[in-house]
Amino acid sequence: MVAPWHGGANTETITAVPHGAQARPLQPRALGLTMLAGAGALAAGAGAVPSTEPPPRPEDRLEGLEPELEHVDASRKPGGWQSAYWNQRKAAEVDKQSFDLSAMARSIDILGPVELAGTAATAGSRAADLAEVAAFIMLHPGCSAAQIAAELWPGRKGAATIRDAQVSRLREWLGTDAYGEQHLRITPHGYALGPSVSCDWLEFVRRVQAGELVSALALVRGRPFEDAPLRRYGWAEALRHEMTALVIDTAHYVAEACLREQNPRGAQNAAYRGLQAAPESELLYRDLLTALAALGDLSGARQHADTLIAYADREGIDLQSETTALLRDVLQAVPGV
Repeated sequence: MVAPWHGGANTETITAVPHGAQARPLQPRALGLTMLAGAGALAAGAGAVPSTEPPPRPEDRLEGLEPELEHVDASRKPGGWQSAYWNQRKAAEVDKQSFDLSAMARSIDILGPVELAGTAATAGSRAADLAEVAAFIMLHPGCSAAQIAAELWPGRKGAATIRDAQVSRLREWLGTDAYGEQHLRITPHGYALGPSVSCDWLEFVRRVQAGELVSALALVRGRPFEDAPLRRYGWAEALRHEMTALVIDTAHYVAEACLREQNPRGAQNAAYRGLQAAPESELLYRDLLTALAALGDLSGARQHADTLIAYADREGIDLQSETTALLRDVLQAVPGV
């Protein structure tokens, strides 16, 4: 079978460029993404002389987009809300080569332990609470005050009061962007974070859609929403599963492609990265064991085989037949076993 990705064995990225009709596009279970093949974003303004004047404010470019936020339903699964977010991101990208917004940027990262980065302000013991509010608004642009209260504090007395205090504190903590505008925007259309606030999960989706699969995997730091406080992030449970599924799909696809291209090291790295988000994935363990065997690292393969077997015993689960067969091969290949 012809490998669906091409590039040198030492390349750090796999670009989605199919080898003809035999190329098999990735079909992620999570978001129903149907097409990864294609060129990435075109470089804009090559050779242009940078201007010292700041460009028009992003808000000036968002005037025609605001009605989209008005109709965003916070209960929809990820995928539907992406268009509103990426319209804002595209507006912020315009003229970035002549006016750097990075100094005032913020990020809410959820592909691992939840982190709200980019601010020097101290949120004290409320940091975890504020990060959850920021994550919800980031993932549900245009959400209403009622939705925030209902989703983050369901059935809790005084939820509206708690919400108002948290939103006010978050707005103060995030501060302003390079234009002096608040990062947390409150408009008649609802709540939204400005275009200078990014999210690693949304960036992951963007890179996957662009075919930048290895680059997307580099964003994975652990399980989605890892270390989230108990009884929090209930609103994100379905999203957590979707995120995990898409990471597994992406890591497996990269590992599979690397093995076909005689690049077991790349396959190993992809499997390792995917297992950070889904340490129980048998599919990724099979990719990892296959890569280690191809590298001749039988001791490493045996170590990971033992880890998987111990996990299955501890959880009382039956491993898939493909996994059992591969484990048997690994154990038989190790001298003295």
